[in-house]
Amino acid sequence: MRIIFSRKGFDAGNGRVASPILDGSLVSLPIKSRYSAGITYNDLHFNRHSLGKIVEDLTSRRIKRTYSCHLDPDLHHPALKRRSGWRPLFGQAGAAETHLRRYGVTVGDLFLFFGWFRQAELYERSYRYKPEASNLYAI
Repeated sequence: MRIIFSRKGFDAGNGRVASPILDGSLVSLPIKSRYSAGITYNDLHFNRHSLGKIVEDLTSRRIKRTYSCHLDPDLHHPALKRRSGWRPLFGQAGAAETHLRRYGVTVGDLFLFFGWFRQAELYERSYRYKPEASNLYAI
Protein backbone atom coordinates (compact mmCIF):
# COMPACT_ATOMS: atom_id res chain seq x y z
CA MET A 1 0.00 0.00 0.00
CA ARG A 2 1.18 3.47 -0.88
CA ILE A 3 0.31 6.66 0.97
CA ILE A 4 -0.07 9.69 -1.28
CA PHE A 5 -0.14 13.24 0.10
CA SER A 6 -2.25 15.43 -2.16
CA ARG A 7 -2.44 19.21 -1.69
CA LYS A 8 -5.93 20.60 -2.11
CA GLY A 9 -7.26 24.13 -2.14
CA PHE A 10 -5.57 27.50 -2.10
CA ASP A 11 -1.86 27.79 -1.28
CA ALA A 12 0.95 30.30 -1.80
CA GLY A 13 0.91 29.67 -5.57
CA ASN A 14 -2.78 29.00 -6.27
CA GLY A 15 -4.98 31.64 -4.69
CA ARG A 16 -2.11 33.03 -2.57
CA VAL A 17 -4.25 33.05 0.60
CA ALA A 18 -5.28 30.39 3.10
CA SER A 19 -8.60 28.61 2.84
CA PRO A 20 -10.89 29.80 5.63
CA ILE A 21 -12.03 28.09 8.77
CA LEU A 22 -15.66 29.20 9.20
CA ASP A 23 -18.03 28.24 11.98
CA GLY A 24 -15.38 25.77 13.19
CA SER A 25 -15.16 23.95 9.83
CA LEU A 26 -12.35 23.76 7.28
CA VAL A 27 -13.55 25.21 3.95
CA SER A 28 -11.09 24.20 1.24
CA LEU A 29 -11.25 26.76 -1.58
CA PRO A 30 -10.81 25.09 -4.98
CA ILE A 31 -8.13 26.49 -7.27
CA LYS A 32 -8.88 28.49 -10.42
CA SER A 33 -9.08 26.54 -13.63
CA ARG A 34 -9.82 27.15 -17.28
CA TYR A 35 -10.99 23.52 -17.50
CA SER A 36 -13.70 23.31 -14.85
CA ALA A 37 -16.84 21.84 -16.41
CA GLY A 38 -18.39 25.30 -16.10
CA ILE A 39 -18.30 25.53 -12.29
CA THR A 40 -17.60 29.00 -10.89
CA TYR A 41 -16.89 30.09 -7.32
CA ASN A 42 -20.31 31.71 -7.29
CA ASP A 43 -21.94 28.30 -7.90
CA LEU A 44 -20.48 26.87 -4.68
CA HIS A 45 -21.68 27.17 -1.09
CA PHE A 46 -20.64 26.06 2.35
CA ASN A 47 -23.54 26.12 4.78
CA ARG A 48 -24.89 29.68 4.57
CA HIS A 49 -21.70 31.02 2.99
CA SER A 50 -21.22 31.80 -0.72
CA LEU A 51 -17.74 30.71 -1.85
CA GLY A 52 -17.89 33.41 -4.53
CA LYS A 53 -18.12 36.16 -1.92
CA ILE A 54 -15.55 34.48 0.32
CA VAL A 55 -13.01 34.21 -2.51
CA GLU A 56 -13.49 37.82 -3.61
CA ASP A 57 -13.25 39.18 -0.08
CA LEU A 58 -10.25 37.12 1.08
CA THR A 59 -8.26 37.82 -2.10
CA SER A 60 -9.15 41.54 -2.12
CA ARG A 61 -11.10 40.86 -5.35
CA ARG A 62 -8.01 39.59 -7.18
CA ILE A 63 -9.99 36.38 -7.78
CA LYS A 64 -13.55 37.05 -8.90
CA ARG A 65 -16.63 35.07 -7.96
CA THR A 66 -17.30 34.49 -11.69
CA TYR A 67 -13.96 32.69 -12.28
CA SER A 68 -14.08 28.99 -13.06
CA CYS A 69 -12.64 26.62 -10.47
CA HIS A 70 -11.47 23.02 -10.21
CA LEU A 71 -13.73 21.17 -7.76
CA ASP A 72 -11.54 18.16 -6.96
CA PRO A 73 -12.14 16.34 -4.76
CA ASP A 74 -15.89 16.87 -4.87
CA LEU A 75 -16.91 15.55 -1.46
CA HIS A 76 -19.43 18.00 0.03
CA HIS A 77 -22.94 17.29 -1.32
CA PRO A 78 -24.52 20.66 -0.36
CA ALA A 79 -21.73 22.64 -2.07
CA LEU A 80 -23.55 22.61 -5.40
CA LYS A 81 -26.96 21.82 -6.86
CA ARG A 82 -26.89 18.09 -7.62
CA ARG A 83 -28.61 15.62 -9.87
CA SER A 84 -30.09 12.56 -8.22
CA GLY A 85 -27.58 9.76 -7.83
CA TRP A 86 -24.63 12.10 -7.15
CA ARG A 87 -21.69 10.47 -5.42
CA PRO A 88 -18.46 11.99 -4.05
CA LEU A 89 -15.61 12.04 -6.53
CA PHE A 90 -11.83 12.28 -6.60
CA GLY A 91 -10.27 12.24 -10.02
CA GLN A 92 -7.01 12.96 -11.75
CA ALA A 93 -6.43 13.78 -15.40
CA GLY A 94 -3.58 14.77 -17.67
CA ALA A 95 -0.15 15.17 -16.07
CA ALA A 96 -1.43 14.33 -12.57
CA GLU A 97 -2.92 11.05 -13.77
CA THR A 98 0.25 10.19 -15.68
CA HIS A 99 2.34 10.86 -12.57
CA LEU A 100 0.21 8.47 -10.48
CA ARG A 101 0.36 5.75 -13.16
CA ARG A 102 4.14 6.12 -13.45
CA TYR A 103 4.48 5.39 -9.73
CA GLY A 104 2.06 2.46 -9.80
CA VAL A 105 -0.68 4.04 -7.68
CA THR A 106 -3.67 1.73 -7.74
CA VAL A 107 -6.74 0.47 -5.89
CA GLY A 108 -6.01 0.07 -2.18
CA ASP A 109 -3.56 2.97 -1.96
CA LEU A 110 -4.39 5.75 0.50
CA PHE A 111 -4.77 9.43 -0.45
CA LEU A 112 -4.37 12.00 2.33
CA PHE A 113 -5.48 15.50 1.43
CA PHE A 114 -3.77 18.46 3.06
CA GLY A 115 -4.16 22.20 2.90
CA TRP A 116 -3.46 25.64 4.35
CA PHE A 117 -6.18 27.17 6.53
CA ARG A 118 -6.78 30.20 8.74
CA GLN A 119 -9.68 31.29 10.96
CA ALA A 120 -11.98 33.73 9.15
CA GLU A 121 -15.13 35.64 9.98
CA LEU A 122 -17.86 37.74 8.44
CA TYR A 123 -17.12 41.26 9.68
CA GLU A 124 -19.16 44.27 8.55
CA ARG A 125 -20.55 42.28 5.57
CA SER A 126 -17.11 41.17 4.33
CA TYR A 127 -15.11 38.04 4.99
CA ARG A 128 -11.70 38.56 6.55
CA TYR A 129 -9.16 36.56 8.47
CA LYS A 130 -9.44 36.99 12.21
CA PRO A 131 -6.65 39.38 13.19
CA GLU A 132 -5.27 37.05 15.88
CA ALA A 133 -5.53 33.91 13.74
CA SER A 134 -2.44 31.96 12.83
CA ASN A 135 -1.88 29.62 9.88
CA LEU A 136 -2.95 26.01 10.20
CA TYR A 137 -1.79 23.17 7.98
CA ALA A 138 -4.18 20.23 8.19
CA ILE A 139 -4.45 16.73 6.76
